[in-house]
Amino acid sequence: MKTHKQETTLELLRKFINSHTWNVAVSSIMICDIILVLLHYYLSAPIPDSFFLLADFIVFVTFFFDTFMRYKLSQQGQFLSISKNRTSLFITLVSGLNYVSHRMPHSTRFGAIEGCHIAVMLIRLLWIVPRLNRSYIHTQQYEPVSTRSLRILQEFRDRSICGLESDLGLKSEDIDFIIGVIRNDKLYQNHFQEIQDKTEIENDQAIFLKHFFSDQTANTTPTKSKKETEMPSPTPKSHVEFSSDVKAYLSFCDDWSFDILKLQDIIDQTVKSSSSPLSQISSSSLSSPLVIVGFHIFQKLELSKTFQIKESTLISWLSSVDEAYISTNPYHNSMHAADVLHGVYFHLACAGLAKPFSPLEVFACVVSAIIHDIGHLGLTNGFLKMTRHDLAINYNDISILENMHASKGWRLCTDPKHNIFSFLSPDELKLMRELIITMVIDTDMARHSTLTAKFAAKVPMGIDWTNSDDKKMILTMLLHCSDLGNTARGFEIASKWGHRVTDEFFNQGDKEKELGYPITPNMDRRESDVAKCQMTFLKFVISPLFKEWCDFIRTFGNSFECPSSSKIADQLQTNVNNNIFMWLTLRKDVPVEQAKAIPVETPRSKSFSAKLPRRRNFEGGSRVNEN
Repeated sequence: MKTHKQETTLELLRKFINSHTWNVAVSSIMICDIILVLLHYYLSAPIPDSFFLLADFIVFVTFFFDTFMRYKLSQQGQFLSISKNRTSLFITLVSGLNYVSHRMPHSTRFGAIEGCHIAVMLIRLLWIVPRLNRSYIHTQQYEPVSTRSLRILQEFRDRSICGLESDLGLKSEDIDFIIGVIRNDKLYQNHFQEIQDKTEIENDQAIFLKHFFSDQTANTTPTKSKKETEMPSPTPKSHVEFSSDVKAYLSFCDDWSFDILKLQDIIDQTVKSSSSPLSQISSSSLSSPLVIVGFHIFQKLELSKTFQIKESTLISWLSSVDEAYISTNPYHNSMHAADVLHGVYFHLACAGLAKPFSPLEVFACVVSAIIHDIGHLGLTNGFLKMTRHDLAINYNDISILENMHASKGWRLCTDPKHNIFSFLSPDELKLMRELIITMVIDTDMARHSTLTAKFAAKVPMGIDWTNSDDKKMILTMLLHCSDLGNTARGFEIASKWGHRVTDEFFNQGDKEKELGYPITPNMDRRESDVAKCQMTFLKFVISPLFKEWCDFIRTFGNSFECPSSSKIADQLQTNVNNNIFMWLTLRKDVPVEQAKAIPVETPRSKSFSAKLPRRRNFEGGSRVNEN
């Protein structure tokens, strides 16, 4: 391990070798030597051999030192381009050969002198100009932000240790630079704008470099789009009027007991009644909970107004997404998408989670909830891999369904027939795509343990709401918890979804049996106990997840003055604990009297979930196979 003194010496050598002064000195020596050759061989100037001997000795020593130090620095990782040493090494060898040849008898060295000096002259002419142009770039432009930050802090520390607090030698812009780096997420970016401003690098090359590193240094603060720079036009009043029954039930949208399945029943009854049209426009397109709840939430969150989405465009897009879901799936259908969408809305609007997020981030989260299971086949990723399904081949067995959802959903969002992103700027569109892909793919249950562990480790350290990665993690967890949110609703609702997901698993088990594959655990309708599977899944997966999530909601509520957050967190945990108890009472292998004797603890006492063992991988519950 290198000591701090060794690191400082290497840094000084690197600065010296790559400094403009050193390169000018080397170039000057080469120019003098070239002039000497031209005067003697082409102008027949009477120059003593001692001058050639001295000149070649100086050139040899200079390039030997330059080559040797660059080689050493390359070994220590202090020099970027090892290949640049080859030219310097060749000049060293030729200069050494010239020096040796000058000490030979005249008759022996004449041909060698001519050939070597001509070769050296050409190489040096090709070497001088680019090296002068690039000398400053090597010292400043390619210094990463992280390296520069550490260098400034080390200088500050060293001078403080030496008692030089009164004269730290740091410029005000250095201090401002460090503060700026700490405040944002650009720590590992290369400051190419500074390169372009301070050097002679060509403009097209600077643009290329910025583009080349765009994936690593993506701008998370989008530039203003046309809708922000132009005079906003007033949004017309909505022309969509739902039937009285649908409108009455939508008024409960701000309640966690809002039941999508009940809304579907109300819609079905309304559609059957010829005297009670569902709405004033296209009744057929508004016969789905996803379309109705989606339209309602877009109005409640003012997303249509903010992003200038026409009602006809929004209805067309929601209808297309609804049709892309497979309605014959018992669980993964458009009603599940509507349920997840309501969960996201409830947390954003009622628990106050929308406060630290930009409208674009809220928009991305809502869209992700709507499309997160689009086109789901009603089968798990494991089944698709086992049967070598085309989707498994296309996505290389990695988050197969989730990759398909993100891809298919994005295509529908940007379809010219109903492009809901038409008013986004290129930067906004880029950030939107990044957020949607991250959130949708992280709904893969195979990522559950990693995602939850990362969240649990980060929350006690504090969420930096100015950091894009922290905000993205919260949005991802919000969608993940909403995706599993039906388990945290009242038992009347949770039990219906529990039976639906089990029916879907049983259908897969039937296919596995038909194809001759071993039946996945908990998917054999002849042997599986629905209540036991659901209770186990809630006990070992949902309860630990919502324990972490609800603790975060309470902390968030205190920080952002959202008094409802704590009540919502208590409600979620109480529902999870109660649902575990209710499924326990329905188990075939547990007597009812024994189950009822088990107390249900509230979040304010020692949490029931705190007593549950945490498993990194769960293999006994039914929902682990959900994707």
